[in-house]
Amino acid sequence: MCGGKANDTPAPAPSPVELPTRRPAESSTRPTTSTARPSTKYRPSTIEHRPQSHRRPQSERKQRPPSSSTRPPKTSKHRRRHSSHRDHHTRDGHRPRGDIAPILEYTEDRTIRRHLADFGTLTDQHVVSFYPLSSSGYTGIPDMDDPGTRHPAIRRYITQKVISSIIMQTDSSSDITEIAYEIGDNLKAYSNSNGERVDYLKQLCKLGDKLRRDIEGHPSSWEFGSLDDDGFIVLVPALYRDGEEVVPSQRFKIN
Repeated sequence: MCGGKANDTPAPAPSPVELPTRRPAESSTRPTTSTARPSTKYRPSTIEHRPQSHRRPQSERKQRPPSSSTRPPKTSKHRRRHSSHRDHHTRDGHRPRGDIAPILEYTEDRTIRRHLADFGTLTDQHVVSFYPLSSSGYTGIPDMDDPGTRHPAIRRYITQKVISSIIMQTDSSSDITEIAYEIGDNLKAYSNSNGERVDYLKQLCKLGDKLRRDIEGHPSSWEFGSLDDDGFIVLVPALYRDGEEVVPSQRFKIN
């Protein structure tokens, strides 16, 4: 052979090797038993049996717009702020009166007008009930001695006394009981009663005192007009607020 040595001995031919026969591997699949869980593809779908009325279509669902701000996390700082806010309240949940600015309340104009009208009506009822025109009383006052003008004249006298002694007083020192007895004594000659008449006069004086408090509790300036008017007997004078007439006078024309 080319390129070989002369004393080289040829290599013996390779002998065939027999391999043992390989047994087939046992199946690793677990045998199916009667309690095996069925495949999920055979499980009945509960969604298909749910009533359609409980499902809202995707198109009807309202999408909430994204918020422009992010709520801060609940930290101990925010909890302390909430606690300090509760400290301004009392245990019953109400804010102390010291933290609320006082609200000034004034008497309404209509309240003053209504009380003045009530005073005029009750005075008229009192005069008609307790001073009969058939009485022969005499005091030397012409309008009272004359039966034709007696009732209007007595009304004027009572009104003038209550306004000057109670309503227009700047303090509450007036003794309304004493004033009621004084009016009753001056009109006794024209009356046929005394006990109930004085009690009624006390009520008129109390109403006059209420009217005084109403006027004092109002920021405006209030005053009454004159009780003198030629050819008339003024039953209730006009009432002025800041110089403007708000209640006209009630008058009786002398024939």
